Amino acid sequence: DDPLRAVLAAARFCDTLAEEGLEGQSGVATGTLWCGTVGSSIRREYTVLGDTVNLSARLMAKTERNTVLVDAETFRSCRSTLAFDPLGAISVKGKKDQVDVYRFTGQLIPRRDRERKGLQASLLSWEEWPAKEELLASLDLQLQNRGGLVLVHGGPGSGKTELAA
Repeated sequence: DDPLRAVLAAARFCDTLAEEGLEGQSGVATGTLWCGTVGSSIRREYTVLGDTVNLSARLMAKTERNTVLVDAETFRSCRSTLAFDPLGAISVKGKKDQVDVYRFTGQLIPRRDRERKGLQASLLSWEEWPAKEELLASLDLQLQNRGGLVLVHGGPGSGKTELAA
């Protein structure tokens, strides 16, 4: 859920600046990047490099004040939880092709609406899910009245709530 958290953090950044009477804008892009220290033993800095970082900066430069603009990958990752306005494709420096962009409306999609629209897919429908066979076997034992316990453990964003719903 990193893209989701990034969009919410960017929105909070813009909101905080607005509360202080300042203006800001954010761009969020999702993808692979490199982060780490660069420099020598005398002077080092921590940095983040890559096409995703550059795209995020280009989106930030293209958006209006106090808004968050995201790329298509971020939109796909967040669309079941956050509301966006599609803005179409735009040209950005450093990209040969135009980039589809979306503006975060600041609104969350209520859970009941997500489920009603069928936007929430079950982990059990994911054929490649590593824990699927083990979970189904445990549930079969429960149905055979053998008793027992099924423990679902995982970090943030791993799908525990979705599985239990």
